[in-house]
Amino acid sequence: MQLVRARDGSFDLFVKDKQVPQEADEKEGMTPEQSLAAIYKDMAHRKRGKVLGRLNKFQIMNASVVVRDEQYGTTWDVRDMDFVMERRREGVASSLRIVLPHREDVHTGGQPEEQTVQAVAQPPEEPSLSVDMVYRNKTDDFISAVKIASANPYILSRMLPLPEEVAGQDFYLSGTAEAAFDTNMKPTFARVEARIPDGRISVPGEYDAPITLRDLAVQADYKGGDQTLSVSNISGVVGDIPFSGKGEADFGETSLSIPLQISVEKAELAKIPPLFPKSEQDGQAFKWLGRNIQGGTFRDALLAMELTGAKIHDAEKDVDVWDYDVPVFKLDFMFEDATVEYHDSLMPAKNAKGKGSLDLATEVLEISEATATLGDIQGTNVNVKVIDLMKTGAGYVTVKADINGPVSTALDYIADEPVNMGAAEIGLDAAKVKGTIAGTVEVGLPTIADIPKEDVKVSVKGTLDQLEIPGLVKGLPLTGGPLQLATEEGGFRVTGNAKLAGRDVTTEWHQYFVKAGHPYSMQIKAKTAADRELRNHFGVDLDQYITGTMPVDVIYTGYGGGDADVDVKGDLTPMAVHITPFRFEKKAGAPGSLSAKASLKKDVLKELTGVTIESADFKVRDAKISFAPRAGKQADLSKGMLPDVTIGKTKMNASFDVSKSGVMAVQAKGSVFDLAPFLAETETSKTVAAPKKEKQMPMNITVTADRMLGKNDQSAQNAKGYLEMDDDGDITRIEYDALVGKAPLIVRFSPDSTGKRTFRLRSDDAGAVLNTFGLYNNVVGGKLRIYGAPDGNNLRGDIKGTMRMEDVRVVKAPALASLLSLMSLTGVQQLLGNEGLVFAKLESGFEWRFREAGNLLIIKDGKTSGSGVGLTFSGVLDRGKKTTDIAGTIIPMTEVNSILSKIPLVGNILGGSTGLIAATYTMKGPSSDPSVSINPLSVLAPGILRRILFEGGYESKIPDDDAPPANDNAVKEKQGESKDVLNAPERSAKNMGVTKQKLN
Repeated sequence: MQLVRARDGSFDLFVKDKQVPQEADEKEGMTPEQSLAAIYKDMAHRKRGKVLGRLNKFQIMNASVVVRDEQYGTTWDVRDMDFVMERRREGVASSLRIVLPHREDVHTGGQPEEQTVQAVAQPPEEPSLSVDMVYRNKTDDFISAVKIASANPYILSRMLPLPEEVAGQDFYLSGTAEAAFDTNMKPTFARVEARIPDGRISVPGEYDAPITLRDLAVQADYKGGDQTLSVSNISGVVGDIPFSGKGEADFGETSLSIPLQISVEKAELAKIPPLFPKSEQDGQAFKWLGRNIQGGTFRDALLAMELTGAKIHDAEKDVDVWDYDVPVFKLDFMFEDATVEYHDSLMPAKNAKGKGSLDLATEVLEISEATATLGDIQGTNVNVKVIDLMKTGAGYVTVKADINGPVSTALDYIADEPVNMGAAEIGLDAAKVKGTIAGTVEVGLPTIADIPKEDVKVSVKGTLDQLEIPGLVKGLPLTGGPLQLATEEGGFRVTGNAKLAGRDVTTEWHQYFVKAGHPYSMQIKAKTAADRELRNHFGVDLDQYITGTMPVDVIYTGYGGGDADVDVKGDLTPMAVHITPFRFEKKAGAPGSLSAKASLKKDVLKELTGVTIESADFKVRDAKISFAPRAGKQADLSKGMLPDVTIGKTKMNASFDVSKSGVMAVQAKGSVFDLAPFLAETETSKTVAAPKKEKQMPMNITVTADRMLGKNDQSAQNAKGYLEMDDDGDITRIEYDALVGKAPLIVRFSPDSTGKRTFRLRSDDAGAVLNTFGLYNNVVGGKLRIYGAPDGNNLRGDIKGTMRMEDVRVVKAPALASLLSLMSLTGVQQLLGNEGLVFAKLESGFEWRFREAGNLLIIKDGKTSGSGVGLTFSGVLDRGKKTTDIAGTIIPMTEVNSILSKIPLVGNILGGSTGLIAATYTMKGPSSDPSVSINPLSVLAPGILRRILFEGGYESKIPDDDAPPANDNAVKEKQGESKDVLNAPERSAKNMGVTKQKLN
């Protein structure tokens, strides 16, 4: 037999090359299904005029059929075909049994067709097809049963209109089907069971190797009433991945919907990448499922997908065609023991375990509830979301996780590309940082190869503990914790309690990742206690002024490269503040505050501005101090401005400048300068010498004040002073001019023409000078002259000289009153207590010896004249021990005595070897209240009375102030120097190199 399918789709049957006569075509306009139904109905109803209508049975046995398909241009053989069709009481039944051809039985143009796919193993059974169908008269419908065995897709494509892609596959299909049809052969019900025991699917261009199939099985039911196809089971192994699934499809005339659910109980992740076609390997879905997630296993995977179709009209071809889409393709899965790489250069997450979801319809991949390790950081509640999976160059991944582990590992993670937050950006070397971090981290970045740094978003919120960050603030380490870490736009912030170089500190640390475009690189706000070591570390050496630990609020603002500003606000309340020259001390506990701003360049202190100190008797407002390298130090005092300073009663403004030679020139000016602290006695040990003083900066100081306050509520007016101090802190030059009492006071301690320093003092109001400077408050009026100079080449600078007073009145002097009382000189004593005891002259030699344990004043050959009593005196005043040891002679004097002394006989007696009966005295003990004793039996030594009376004329030992020694004047005139430097203080530094003479 020969069966021909014409190009128009019609069939012709030939027997022994003779064509069967064609009957009149009554089936024109019928569908093929209706035409087939009419054949059964004709036979069932014995329709007259029809060939089949006259038959009870039609049978073909052991037939060989040649099928020629003019549409495909192929010819193939069907061997051993049996077909029977017979009328029965209930209707017409037919049965078809054929042995299907093998692939090699298919011919093209009469030649065997070339086999492009190597076949798998031989079919498990002989390929065959059986179809049983019954037309039922009573219900006017059809039922059928189909069985197919080891059918190859290629052979089926020659019998059925299958796509060419299906025709080329290499597997064998077996199965059964039961179906019911209505009167027009439209299906009303079908149940299909099919299986593929073994095979391969090849898609050239998409896969380099075929995909293996094993144990595929399908069970499905079709219901024509509601046009649904229910797939109760689809299972098997594809590419070594076992799966099972189910689904239900809706069919319409112009639309269809086929949803499916496929599950995988367990599979190795490595088996998934080979299943991705090449056309999808450039997408993010393959990148993540095929490359970024490696190793481990999938389990409990569930694929939910839907295939939809709609019939549309192709206007160009004027035909209706189906348009297909996959609106739902979502894969939910669990995974474990996997390695996840978010980016090629980022540290991968290992030992990952969690669940995921891939939605190709929305192009989103999500991993949630996962755990993993990043190095030695444990990650929990890890969530990953990738969007725009199918858009080339448009994907974006967000990673969020709770982490717990070493800070150094976290720093290593963000240091790599594409985050690029390494040591250069955040100022922390991961290799040197210790501690732990527990918190939440979130990273967002595009899924492109070269990611711009600005497109990477990093968010961290967590707790840092057991922290060790060396050298964070000017070389000081930050340790301890816990500290709260949170990233912000372009940077991060750390707050909490820690330790700065071992000191408790409450800190807020803000760091920008990139300095450009921001006001600073790093800013640290801290509350801590600034002890001596911490202050000195920042170059604020105030040890000679303050003691104790000061609570401070510090704002350290770094700009990169070691440039920074440090704003400091301190509480001076617990501090003791002492300014030794002014004898000022703020005791610990007294309220006080300090504020300043320090500027650093390359970690070196350059400037202090806005220096403000507030306390009860000590105030500095808005001072500015500059620093520069000097004497091996990176930062030492250079210059400064102190516009408003209050120290006790002193109110001044001051400035200073340090020369290249290291001498500080100070200029101070104000309304009031309190001299009283400088006039106080120095407290010194009675038995042990004071420790050797440390070297300090030499100074030249010029002070100008409307008033200089002295002792005993006295003051000097319009005062101007100049001092030079050496690096031992000793005064080497003094020039002082002021109005004291009713007369000017001039003091000079300065070098003469030989470089030797001399001391001069001149005043025409001796009482006011002595009272104002706290030397003696029992003298009124008079003139005072003092001259002294070093003795020879004495390098210690001890001074010898003479003091002279004229026309002075002594009133209410306790020690002198005690002496007069012991002498029973009642009249003179009364005079001392009233208008005062007047001395026309008083002069003595003196020697001032400098001692570390306290200076000594040695008085020599002192005497008075021109009063009711005459005195001689010599002895020692120990300034360190504060003791007095004076001895001398006291002689009662009256006008009569004075006259008698001029009588020749009496004069001889007065000047003879026997002398007059008088008294000697001693004053010994504490200088504030010495013990006074006399010896009334003493005899005046010969000539003493003459000395007391200054007989023979008076010649002072003090050089004439108006006519200094010729050499001194000549040199000064020759050198063009002024007599002092008060009018030219800038020249004072010339004399700093000469031999030191010191003055207390």
